[in-house]
Amino acid sequence: MSWQAAFPLSLFPVQCQDRLRRQHWPWGLFLRARTETNLKNNTIAAIHFEQPSDGVGPERPFYPRWHKAKLALLLLSLLVSAVIFGVGIALGVHNAPYYRPGYDTAPVDYELGISGTAAGLAVVVTVIEFLKTMFSSRRQGMHPGALVAFHLIIWLMAVVAVVMTALFGAYSYSDDWYGYPRADELVLFSQTQVYEQVLLGFDCALLLIHFILFIGACVETNRVERANKKVVVVRVPVPVGAQYPGPGGQYAVYGPPSAYPAPFPPAQMAQVPAAAGGQTGPCCSSAGSLH
Repeated sequence: MSWQAAFPLSLFPVQCQDRLRRQHWPWGLFLRARTETNLKNNTIAAIHFEQPSDGVGPERPFYPRWHKAKLALLLLSLLVSAVIFGVGIALGVHNAPYYRPGYDTAPVDYELGISGTAAGLAVVVTVIEFLKTMFSSRRQGMHPGALVAFHLIIWLMAVVAVVMTALFGAYSYSDDWYGYPRADELVLFSQTQVYEQVLLGFDCALLLIHFILFIGACVETNRVERANKKVVVVRVPVPVGAQYPGPGGQYAVYGPPSAYPAPFPPAQMAQVPAAAGGQTGPCCSSAGSLH
């Protein structure tokens, strides 16, 4: 029994028949198929398969409330990143006259490097997301899977920036360098510490924003994957039992013994009255062929 005979297109929903016909059902359908048999009543089999694609990318589910919240958070991230750049530039200009490589202001280099990199990547991702949303036909941004990776990198870099800024801000700014207090360095360090505290606050804000966006992108990715796995369940009466050879000796028909005609019963021998010669002859019952 062929696939076409066992599962004709008429068994499937009307909205699936055109797609299956274009895919040359069943040979063009290279998708996972699984048959589950109900062993209790031995009458129903469920066939699960994923709906074939027609060559056009599936439309992602759209959630207006989350979409608006995401754009608002990205806009806030853009503003926070701009402030981080501004504080970094001000801190660099403030420390430039007193800069001595490897000494007093060396920690500022690491703080600005990590914070500026995280803010720069946040700006790039935000701009791409807004452009993709504005110019895409479906008014949707980047794929949430890509956003998961970007937001993960950003908030991890923001974590490093927060830790380094907090440690360097609390370290080495005493009023007794080399045993001698110096007024100019006290002014420099106090002002630097103010900049670093501002930078630390906005690094924390950037961390929180992109952590929320990361969680939202993970949830959205999960929803997209579930929406793409459209499963059609078709219940077909398939009796369950032993296999019996069909035409040509192929084991393609399944069913209990009661579903098939029983073979001819064996001939039953019976004694008949003696013939003229004094001998009795064999005789079969009405089911047999000999008389």
